Amino acid sequence: MGDINTYSKEYVMLLRPLLWVCHNIRAVAHLLYFSYYNLVHITYAFDGDVGQFIQLARQNSQTLECLVFESGADADLCRLIRGVDGGLVTFPLLQILKVDGVSNTPLLPRPVFPGVVPFPSLQIIRVNTCYAFGDDTLFRGNAATLRTLELIVDPVTKAMIRRYRVFSPDSHPKLQCVAIRVIGDGNGPFAFATATDYIRFTLDISPRVTTLVFETGFSCAEFLSVLMPRGNYAFIQHLTLHCTQLTFADAITLIKSLPLLSVLCARYPVIGPIPNDVAIINLPTYVCAKYAPMRTRFRYWRLSYYMGLAGEFEAAVCVLMLALVCPNFDFVLPNNLVIKSFKAQLELVIGVWRVEEHEPRLRRLLNHLSPSN
Repeated sequence: MGDINTYSKEYVMLLRPLLWVCHNIRAVAHLLYFSYYNLVHITYAFDGDVGQFIQLARQNSQTLECLVFESGADADLCRLIRGVDGGLVTFPLLQILKVDGVSNTPLLPRPVFPGVVPFPSLQIIRVNTCYAFGDDTLFRGNAATLRTLELIVDPVTKAMIRRYRVFSPDSHPKLQCVAIRVIGDGNGPFAFATATDYIRFTLDISPRVTTLVFETGFSCAEFLSVLMPRGNYAFIQHLTLHCTQLTFADAITLIKSLPLLSVLCARYPVIGPIPNDVAIINLPTYVCAKYAPMRTRFRYWRLSYYMGLAGEFEAAVCVLMLALVCPNFDFVLPNNLVIKSFKAQLELVIGVWRVEEHEPRLRRLLNHLSPSN
C-alpha cells in the first residue's frame, strides 16, 4: 500500500470496497479506515454503515477539502456537525460538499445550530436531498467563497432561503451557478403553487450569477410567460430548463429575452404551430423572412430527455431553423447513445430543404456531432 502518511495527504476514494463482504472483514476495514488521518477527499458510495464514514469525516475535519455522499441522506449533514456525544465539529478547509440520496426528514423538525460556522470555505454545495437544517447553518461564513449552489427546495427550505436571503448579492457575492429543484412536503403541496410564485422566489438571485438551472413541473409556456416579461435574467449565459418541451417559437422568445445566453440545456424541442400554407420544405424561407438575423450569442443546445425517432425529426427541424436565424449557433448535442441517429435526421432535413445558400451554416451542426463531444 505504501506509506500511510503519503496516502493520507492525497485522497481516498471509498467506492463499494469489497472489504464489506463479511463480518470479520468489516472489523479489518474498520481498523484500516480509522487509521487514516489528514485526508483531503472522502467519497462514500455504497450501502455500508454510513455512521462509520461520518466518524471518519469528523476525524479528518481539519484537513478535508472535498466530501461526497453518493448514497447519503439529509440527516447525515447534521450528524457531521454534531456527534452522538453532542460535540460540535467544524470543517474549516472543506470546499466541495455533495450529497445524493434519500430524504428522511421532510416533515420532521429540523435542527438549528445557532452561532456555529461549520463550513466557512465552501465553494460548491450540491445537496440533492431535503435541506437538513432549520436555519442557514450550511451558508454561514462562506459568503466570500460560495460559487455553486444546487439545492432541493421544499416549503421549509423556501422559507429559510427567503428569511436569510441566501441568493442575494449581499449574502453571497461570488455565487455564479444556482440550480433549483422542486419537491413537495410529503403531503402533496409543493413549494411553489404557480410558475409566478417560482419566479418571484428567484428574483433575489444576484446578477453575478451566469448559470441557472430550473427543474420544475410547470409547462414551458406557463414558465416563459412569467419569466420573460420581467427581464430579470438578462445576465444569464447558461440556462437549464427541466420542464415540458419548448416549441420553436418558445426557443426564439427565450433567446431574444436573454441577450447573453450562449448555452441552453432543455428537452428535445417541437416545431409547434406554423401557418397552414407553409410546408416543411418551405420553412427556411419562412423563418428567415420572419426572424433573421437575430442578434444573439446563442451557440450551444444540449438536448435532454430522448423523445424517440419522431421527436428526433422535429428536434432536427427546430435546431436547423435556429441555425438559420442565429448566426453563432453551431453546436447541438443529443444523448451520446443517439448521436448517429440524430445526425442522420439532420442530414435528412438538410436534404429535404435543398437550401444551397444556407447549407454551409447548417452543416456546422453536423461537423460538431461526434461521439467524443
